[in-house]
Amino acid sequence: MTDDAQPVVAARLSSRDRHDYVARVRLAAERLVAQRYLRAEDVELVVGLAAERYDVFAPSQVEAGAADL
Repeated sequence: MTDDAQPVVAARLSSRDRHDYVARVRLAAERLVAQRYLRAEDVELVVGLAAERYDVFAPSQVEAGAADL
């Protein structure tokens, strides 16, 4: 993806999308814990890193979605 696409991607994403994404990441991480592929104490790290990466593509949503974590 080029830098030109970042504003387009950011415009399509909303804080609701961020909340949904973070919830889905958390659910997937918890399933990995249940299957013993991930340690329970690493769930918050995984969710936090995923949220940071989401924010790279939707920087205008950082303030609006910060409370989602």
